[in-house]
Amino acid sequence: MSKKTQESLYLEKLTYDPKLDDSWFAFFIDRKRFLFLLIIIICIAGYLGLKALPLESQPEVSIGIGVVSVVLPGGSPEVMEDLVTKKLEKEISKIKGIDTMNSTSMNSVSVISVQFKSDTDIATAMRDLKDKTDLVKPKLPADAKDPVVKEISFDDTPIWTFSLAGKYDGFKLRKFATIIQEELEKNVLVSEVSISG
Repeated sequence: MSKKTQESLYLEKLTYDPKLDDSWFAFFIDRKRFLFLLIIIICIAGYLGLKALPLESQPEVSIGIGVVSVVLPGGSPEVMEDLVTKKLEKEISKIKGIDTMNSTSMNSVSVISVQFKSDTDIATAMRDLKDKTDLVKPKLPADAKDPVVKEISFDDTPIWTFSLAGKYDGFKLRKFATIIQEELEKNVLVSEVSISG
């Protein structure tokens, strides 16, 4: 059997189903110019949408973490826990949208970190955190420094972290840390130096 006869037999067996005229893709097959125009419109809209996206090499990302720290000179970890940390935790826990809350009571310092849920408005949550901290301020010991409330962002992530250890007490080590801090802050390329512990 020749190739031509095979093709003619195949074509004779082909049948056309009229239901195909009612299908959604038949609309586009019959209107090739409309389909071509639609593809061009989609490509242009995609290009314009891409151009409208804000692109940054280092975008500011909010990670939804706030930190409250209070310094009470001479306070032992137990004193910090009872007189500072527990009071702050009790008031802060009333804020809506908190995912997790962790606290650390050390010599002379209490630190509470609060992570908010991803759907929480961070600006409002940070205002609430500041307000709740201000409510606790009168209940803190008279020697306690004012609570510091700070939002943590990726920009605040330390590039370098140093640890000081030695045979000295906490106050002497902190004095050394302050001297190092002052020296580092003299460098114009350093945006911030903080001491904790």
